[in-house]
Amino acid sequence: MNVIPYVNRPAPLAWDVVTAIFGKDGDGTLLHSFEVGSVFQDDAGTTPGAPSAPLGKIVDQTGNGRNASQPTLAWRPMLMQSGDVWYIQFDYSNSRLPIYLPNAIEGDLVIAGRKGTLIVPVSYATGTTLTIGPDTYTGGVPGILRAVGGVVAVALANRPLTAAERRQVVEFYKSKGAKGLLVPGPELNTGVRNTINGDWTEVGGVVTASGTTANSNVSFNLNKSTVVGRSYLLNIPATLSKGTWFVDLGPGTGASQIGNLGDGTLHAVLLANNATSLVRVGRWTLDTAGAIGPISIRELRAEEDWV
Repeated sequence: MNVIPYVNRPAPLAWDVVTAIFGKDGDGTLLHSFEVGSVFQDDAGTTPGAPSAPLGKIVDQTGNGRNASQPTLAWRPMLMQSGDVWYIQFDYSNSRLPIYLPNAIEGDLVIAGRKGTLIVPVSYATGTTLTIGPDTYTGGVPGILRAVGGVVAVALANRPLTAAERRQVVEFYKSKGAKGLLVPGPELNTGVRNTINGDWTEVGGVVTASGTTANSNVSFNLNKSTVVGRSYLLNIPATLSKGTWFVDLGPGTGASQIGNLGDGTLHAVLLANNATSLVRVGRWTLDTAGAIGPISIRELRAEEDWV
């Protein structure tokens, strides 16, 4: 395909915009093509990629040489195919793809997925390794890849994208099998609880544990039902004086969980495993003290799924 130079183009085509933004002159990384010869099962790039096989290397399509590769077999994600759509499936536990960045990057990261597309500002120093996976990206919100779903493309630009460029890039990747921008829905935590146990107290949505009760590894549930398989963005302010805390979505076997909370506001994405599951906060250790909340809970969906 011959690429028309992006110079004084009033209304460029989607693929033209992507090439211009992430091309060599833009000093960006573009991993959007899963054609034969661009993906491999091994990190040496000798065995061509195949459906339902481990993915060891993706060649940078911009020509900048910022390839993604994974030398450890157990950490390789899977290359999947659904009809004409190819995508990378991470296991959210071990699989990951590192990309070495020889120069500093100050711009936007695009991760386009089967469930939704993420465009976020990033800043990486010279020599940084940008890792996609197991469930997030370097410096990203834990669990965000669950909301993105199977990854159709990863692109990194060395400048912020304009609103028009963001829209055209999203539309381009939608043509490759991704969905639109991930958008958080309305606040689900209205402050109504169904249980508060042990030595917990609550004032204005902030729940405090005194840590004075022996053997008091207890929890409280936010009285909000969830939808199986959907992702929820949690913002959790915490002031912890001792002990370790956890937050999970879907109490019981298979619940998505964040462990070892620290001081400050935690942002995380959890996947619901039960239609009646609730957000639960508890303590890993006995005699734990501190305050947590108010917690914000918002469902994440692709923009077109909210219509």
